[in-house]
Amino acid sequence: MWVRACGMVSLLVAAAVVTPPATAASIAVPNASFESPVTTFVNTNIDDWVKSAQPVWWDGSSGYDWDQLTGLFVNTARGKSDHIFNIDGNQAIWMFGVPQVELYQNLPDRYTVGQTYALTVGVIGHGGGMLDCITMQVGLYYLDGANNRVQIGSTTVTSGLVDDNGGTHFQDYSFVLPSVRASDPWANKSIGVQLLSISTFAMDPNTGYPEMGGYWDLDNVRLTAVPEPASMALLAIGAGVVAYRRRSRR
Repeated sequence: MWVRACGMVSLLVAAAVVTPPATAASIAVPNASFESPVTTFVNTNIDDWVKSAQPVWWDGSSGYDWDQLTGLFVNTARGKSDHIFNIDGNQAIWMFGVPQVELYQNLPDRYTVGQTYALTVGVIGHGGGMLDCITMQVGLYYLDGANNRVQIGSTTVTSGLVDDNGGTHFQDYSFVLPSVRASDPWANKSIGVQLLSISTFAMDPNTGYPEMGGYWDLDNVRLTAVPEPASMALLAIGAGVVAYRRRSRR
């Protein structure tokens, strides 16, 4: 009996020790690199992504319709001064630094208890003479009981801090959602991905202009999930217990 008990203890310890590091699993984000629809220049339609509704204060006096504040474009040819050399595919999108401009989508995948999530987006931040103080967010949300989008958290991107090599290089920004707990209101809810302009009408003290304007270029949206180490260890131990019992019965 003691031999069997010792064998079980040894098995559990060994299973915990040899548990491999948790590996990230990619979660599909439809039209993640904005290749659809295909365009030869620009297109204000962006498949699979939803645009924010036009706010009541927008009157189009700037010369742009609200729908034109986001859209996709094709990369320029190699050798051109504005060619983006690390673009994913051949297209990306623009998003104006105007308050409430947003792209989002609900994914079929759900926030799973015990998983950590990382959302990463490539960003260029100097389009259209954008000031250094303009901000946007890369974040995740869920839908509440009334089907309202509720942001869980985000990473703020500030234009003046984006190292984009003069507009020719996407710099990655990520938001990491800690391991989901059963008590979290988003547990088992559909995953929501959000790209949001949080520029404001406030006046920048250094320039005397509103903290808005210009546009971002965005590309290559990636979402990964990583099980927490404890969950991986329990899975390994559980598999070990089953194997041990089978051997004992024999």
